[in-house]
Order: sequence, then structure tokens, then C-alpha cells
Amino acid sequence: MKNRLIFSIFLVPFINCYTAAAQNDWTDKSDSEIEKLVKEWKKTEPKSDTILNNLGYCYSKGLIVDQNYETAFNYYDQSAEKGFARAMNNVGDMYKNGYYVGKDYQKAIDLFRRASKLGDSYGMSSLADCFVHGYGTNINVDSAVFWYEKSAELGHSAAQNNLGTLYLVGEKVDQDFDKALHYFKQAANQNESTAITNLGRMYRQGSGVEKNYELAFEYLKKAAQMNDLYGLFEFGNLYYNGEGVEKDYERAADLYKESAELGFVTAQLSIAYMYENGQGVVQDESKAIEWYEMAAEQNDQYSMDRLKELKNN
Repeated sequence: MKNRLIFSIFLVPFINCYTAAAQNDWTDKSDSEIEKLVKEWKKTEPKSDTILNNLGYCYSKGLIVDQNYETAFNYYDQSAEKGFARAMNNVGDMYKNGYYVGKDYQKAIDLFRRASKLGDSYGMSSLADCFVHGYGTNINVDSAVFWYEKSAELGHSAAQNNLGTLYLVGEKVDQDFDKALHYFKQAANQNESTAITNLGRMYRQGSGVEKNYELAFEYLKKAAQMNDLYGLFEFGNLYYNGEGVEKDYERAADLYKESAELGFVTAQLSIAYMYENGQGVVQDESKAIEWYEMAAEQNDQYSMDRLKELKNN
């Protein structure tokens, strides 16, 4: 266990998080430009469905304004009542995640279905998530693939990544590395950081492709620069194991710590292990315990076991 970190393999991540979205590309503007837009939107009466949704997005993300899920929900709900598909998806996300409203998977999936029928790519991807994980419905992989494909055809990068994930893992569908690579590249071309990480992992591990540390480094460096928690961890693995680079425990520890601070459980137990054993950091059992405790809070069994041993010594 001294030569190769045992935590370098983890499940390929789905993008299955709060997927609230704005309708237009105004989110790429500067803060000052967005601030002007928000002021204009607030003054506008009556507010269009798009303006209501965009204001909801600002409050849900804390963009320019203070984050306030209640205000976000009210704006989204008003927009959805006007028949705006993207807002239906966003209200559904709030029910799925329990933001301001109580978690209600049935309401969430009903809203995702409505948004999907109106052609919203986010609604389709969210509906597919429900079929993959059984949110408000029975798990149905065929339905999940159907809706992910519909969403991916419309250019939705999270759906493209998630299709790639299904085909790479091969537990719920027949494993198909070519399809995995295809969908990851589609999403990566849209700067989807998790897909960029997944491409890096495929080349690092030689999963369906010839192992190529140079390409792995290129992809994982980019994902890490985008602050992707999985990308930071995988980039750290290159330095920990000396894969295509000089072995550098200090650099690995820095990257694991960045990923751990973003909440990635495998990175948390990895940096804990390094503090416990003095790899790349000054040996510090108290810091090791702190990180193991964070991982244990996410129900990581290895961390729970290490905590028992360390605290009983």
C-alpha cells in the first residue's frame, strides 16, 4: 500500500445534480453586464416567461443576487405556469433535490415529463436520470437511454456524458467502448468537465482504447483547471503513481486536497491516508482523522474502519 494508492479507482460519475438552467447564453456575460440585465428584468412588467425563468436562475445560483431558493422557486413556478418548458425542468429539479420545497420525486418526474414533451433537452435528461436511479418511478434503463439519446441529439452535454457513462461501465447496458468514447467526446467538445475527466480516465486506464498517458495528462489537466472534483483527483493519480510524469507525492497531495475540499469522498480518504502515512505531507494523525471523518460522513466504510483503529490506539 506504500507504492500505489488503493483508492485510484472509483465509479464513473453520472452528472446527476441540481441542473437548473437559463434559456439563453447571457450567463457567459461579465458580472457587470449580468447585473444590468437583472436590473432591467426586475423593472420589466409584465415579465415574460423567459425573464421569470432567468431571474429564478439568478436566485437559485446566487448569481449577482443573494442565493434564495424561495425566491427562485417563485420565479420558476410563475414561468412554468406560463407554459415555459425550461422552467418546468427547473421546478422539477427543486422538488427532486428538496430546495425550499420538500423532496417530492413524483412531482419532479411529472414536471420533467411535461418539459420533455415540449422538447426541452434539460427536461429529457432529467427524466432519464429518474429512470436510471428510480426517482419517482421504477428503474427502466431502456427508457433512460431513450430520453438521454433524445437530449443528446439536441446537444445536451450532461446527457451525452451520462450515455457515455452507461456504455463505459456496462452494468445496465451492453458495454460499448466506442459509444462511450463517442459520447464523451461530444460532451467534452462543449467543455463538459466530467466528460473531459472521463476521457482522461479512459486513456489513463486503457479502457477500450490504447493506454496513452500523454492524452490522459492533457485531458485531466484541463479538467483540473476547470475545478472538476473528479478531474482534480484523477490528475493527482497521475502524480501519485508516476504515470507519464515523475512521481510527485506533494503535487498529488495538493490535487487530492483540492478535490477533497469540493466534497469528493475518494479524495477525502486519499488525503487522509497520505496524512496518516506522511506521503507528500508532514505526517499528522489528527489531520488524517479529520479527513477520514469527512469521508465517513459520506458513509465510506474504509474511513469508518480506519477511524476505529486510529481512535483506539
